[in-house]
Amino acid sequence: GGGGSSGSATTRGSGSAATGPASSSDEIELLSYRQAWYAPRLGEEVLLAGLVHKRSRHLWEWRERWAALTNESLCFFAEKGSTQGVPTEYVKLSDVAGVALQDDKLTIRLPYFHCLLRFSEVPVAERWAECLLDAVNRCTGGAAS
Repeated sequence: GGGGSSGSATTRGSGSAATGPASSSDEIELLSYRQAWYAPRLGEEVLLAGLVHKRSRHLWEWRERWAALTNESLCFFAEKGSTQGVPTEYVKLSDVAGVALQDDKLTIRLPYFHCLLRFSEVPVAERWAECLLDAVNRCTGGAAS
């Protein structure tokens, strides 16, 4: 664990009335990763990125992960960085059936499991929920709720 950065998230185009992407040198703007070790490397524009606590799918333990939301996916990695290998968890946005926010916790409903996230502060969780819903709705044509 580190200093006060565990609740930080980076948003492109942050600000209450933002209409376009921001270009700040300290933000990750492009995520390069592989969906599997044998898969070709993908490059996706990052909409939101930051440290989250994610409950593991099988052991149900909370683990700190670097999350990156793109127009296509939500990926989790063990460490921060714009160039990654295979994510510890990969969520295809078109598979998202719904998003539920309760205080500092976010549940992403998927056909095969519920992805549970915890944030350091409620406003950070709200920002992730809003960005995630926007991205899912763009990806699926408004199917998620």
